[in-house]
Amino acid sequence: MNLRVRYMDVRVKFKDDNESWVYDSNDPHSRKNALGYESLPGNTLEVRLNPATGQVLNVRGGETIYRILGRDDLAGEANSIFLDRFNQELYIYADGPLDIGQQWTRTFNVAAPYGLQYVHTFTLEKHKKKQGFLKRESQISTGMMPGNLYADNRKFSLTGTQTAELNVDLESGIIYGLVAHTELKGQQKMPAGPGRENPVKTPIQVKIDLISEMSMK
Repeated sequence: MNLRVRYMDVRVKFKDDNESWVYDSNDPHSRKNALGYESLPGNTLEVRLNPATGQVLNVRGGETIYRILGRDDLAGEANSIFLDRFNQELYIYADGPLDIGQQWTRTFNVAAPYGLQYVHTFTLEKHKKKQGFLKRESQISTGMMPGNLYADNRKFSLTGTQTAELNVDLESGIIYGLVAHTELKGQQKMPAGPGRENPVKTPIQVKIDLISEMSMK
């Protein structure tokens, strides 16, 4: 099954120890540097997936978005990065029929930007007509991936949680509504190098609120 995914509107709320901001693609005065989210509106990706499971098999077009961001160094990794992201949104379903209140789990490794592992626990909360409503509670940690997407070889040690509510189209399997809250804590370690005789550790605390909407056209 092949999909063309076009980002129309993007809204993100971000907060860490150093800054707090909101990005809204509909606001012409919104910040210009928003963790890459500002490059998404108007761009299209080609996505191939297994319709029986929702697993994303291939993504094309991600390199264009990363070049717009000025990250030519990551353009070769871009499609793999987007594949990770889409699998978290589409490869979520249980292996068989469920009753209301039943749970199942999925584990994902996401390389960018920190090298994180997400262990998602899904609960089928309710369904009506052609809509399904899922709750997702996630444990997040680093340590299982190199996380070496930075030229200066910085490393991250993070743990955290994510809670999310998902609205699903039961005919197509597409998630057309997602509201998620993520919290991460830990540290960043910069290796010794020019201007640094010894490694430097910096604490990190991040909170991200994300709203995602998708329509089939």
